[in-house]
Amino acid sequence: MTILNVQHISKAFGVDEVLKDVSLMLTRGERIGLVGVNGSGKTTLLRILIGELNHDGGIVSLARDTKVGYLSQVFHPAHGNTVLMEAEETLGELNSIERRLRDLERVMGESGSQTMLEDLLKEYSRLTERFEQGGGYAAHSQLLGVLTGLGFQPEQLQQQADTLSGGELTRLGMAKLLLQKPDLLLLDEPTNHLDMQMLSWLETYLKEYRGALLVISHDRYFLDAVCTGVAELISGTLEIYQG
Repeated sequence: MTILNVQHISKAFGVDEVLKDVSLMLTRGERIGLVGVNGSGKTTLLRILIGELNHDGGIVSLARDTKVGYLSQVFHPAHGNTVLMEAEETLGELNSIERRLRDLERVMGESGSQTMLEDLLKEYSRLTERFEQGGGYAAHSQLLGVLTGLGFQPEQLQQQADTLSGGELTRLGMAKLLLQKPDLLLLDEPTNHLDMQMLSWLETYLKEYRGALLVISHDRYFLDAVCTGVAELISGTLEIYQG
């Protein structure tokens, strides 16, 4: 299934024509490394794909209901949030369902009305099914696994996120992005601030990633380990190489 279809994209900044005729298609499970010399337009292309920049010509088309995730080099956590709280924000609806389930358990324990109890049980059953279908029972374990894989120690989980170093903030931003499990993942130099153990974990994670991946990296060993193909920006056009 085609997730992303880019046809004949062009982009200029004044007289500087960065992208001249860029075309690219990405299917589910495809992992493409985006390479090129500094200033060739790699980050510009990603910013166009997420709608942050307008392109001058061409077409960017995403499959219906495609969720796109983009790793920015700058991540700003909410003031007062701990590392764990920031990560748990990615659970979204699952958190709301779990809170409602706990409320229902309390109310059912206090209810003396048979009719009310039956209604509460129906809602409890319906929400439990949604929680299970959404992977709710495994979600917290997966969350901790991603944080650990990206180098966060147990004692850091309750640390105020805005007190983290720049490198730690970038890793927290990446953790949140991976936990959101977008259909299309756009990464700009994701190996920055990773030691060898974290890098090995990320390679394994991305090789098992089911969506499509477009990643900018100067780490050729990382690209060899993760990608199914390479796209090179040369003089404003894109050359695609399989393998």
